[in-house]
Parts: sequence; C-alpha cells; structure tokens
Amino acid sequence: MKNQRSEKGAAAVEFALVVPLLFLILFGIIDFGRAYNAQISLTQAARAAVRSLVVSNDTAKADTAAFANTVGLSGVVPVYSPAGCPNPATVPATTVTATVTYTLDAIGGFLPLTLTGTASMQCGG
Repeated sequence: MKNQRSEKGAAAVEFALVVPLLFLILFGIIDFGRAYNAQISLTQAARAAVRSLVVSNDTAKADTAAFANTVGLSGVVPVYSPAGCPNPATVPATTVTATVTYTLDAIGGFLPLTLTGTASMQCGG
C-alpha cells in the first residue's frame, strides 16, 4: 500500500487565501452603495436648491434647501451660477445652475471620491 498524504488542512488554507478577496468585494459593494446613495442625495439637493433660488432669489434659503436634502452628509458645499435671478425686464431667460459638492471617504480610509450633483432651472419660468 502507498502512503497517502493527509489533506486535513487543505480547506483551511484555501479559505485563508480566498477570504481577503471576498472581503475586498464585500467592502467594494458597500462603498459603491454609499457613493450611489450620496450621489442621489446630492442631485436632489441641487434640484431643491436651484428651485428655491429661482422662486425666492435668496441664496440663504437655497442653502437651507440643499442642506435639508443631504441628511447624513456633512461638509456639503452648494455653489450657484449666477448667484440669483436678475430682473427679468432687463435680462430675460437667465438660467441658474446649482452645483452641490461632497467628498466621500471610503470605508478603508483611502481613495476619497468627490461627488457632484448639478441642476439648472430658468428664471421666471
């Protein structure tokens, strides 16, 4: 009879080799979900901010509308171009654009992502 080697620890070694890859995939899925959720929130915040700016012509109210739609995201920066609606009698058909920016840190602490939500609306219309 031949002397056969034992394969007693082979499954444990294979598992130890595969676990890092599985964790990398798992955390990648979680980070992608977080980034996608933040992107949706930023786009909604930009829409709300530009609508508020067009209706009220007040950047403070537009900032409040942007922050209200980014619950759970700290450090959100809204920017408006131009910073309000001019008088429609002198400058007709002006389009206001709101851009909301946020930096998302990955779970591992590396590779920060800068996410941007943008929305435009015409003044007086």
